[in-house]
Amino acid sequence: MVGSVISWVVIRVYTIYIALLTFFIFISHYLLGNVSLLFPSKDKANRLALIAKGLAKFFFWFSGMRVTVKGTHNYPLDYNCVLVANHQSLLDILLLMAFIPKRLIFFAKKELRHVPILNWGLIHMGHVFVDREKASKALQQLEKMEIKLEQNLNVVVFPEGTRTVNGEVSEFKRGAFHLAAKMKKPVVPCYIKGT
Repeated sequence: MVGSVISWVVIRVYTIYIALLTFFIFISHYLLGNVSLLFPSKDKANRLALIAKGLAKFFFWFSGMRVTVKGTHNYPLDYNCVLVANHQSLLDILLLMAFIPKRLIFFAKKELRHVPILNWGLIHMGHVFVDREKASKALQQLEKMEIKLEQNLNVVVFPEGTRTVNGEVSEFKRGAFHLAAKMKKPVVPCYIKGT
């Protein structure tokens, strides 16, 4: 009985710690990003993505979460691609930003456009907002990702369309594969486990 109460308390305290650490990361990105924008640069989005990558690595190190990455030697460094990954939790995005060796562009659900501070980073780093409720706009959103691929950026697609609720990989939607085929870009599979 005492052990389960202690476990419950430890889990709750750690959860609060992770929430505060996440808030600190987003605030830090906003502040450091705004300071970096004071200095002239051709590619401000790339600079902001590098800051985000460093902060994401800091998050995993400071949170005490152990991350094991396998197969990064298979990730192309001399050309861009469509990275296709399963989606288990909100940590997946930070994880990919931290440990994939190149800058990534994500689809972000349109509701995030209204979240202060977070929306600033998403907009300025060039991520694409997606309306998951309007399938008719899916082609327009894929066209925005085509532009990103033409700009030699790497695109991440979670082909399940949303996070899993039970840990099982859901059925894939075809958009990522149509995008890769149309743009003649390789598909790089990525499996995330334990987030």
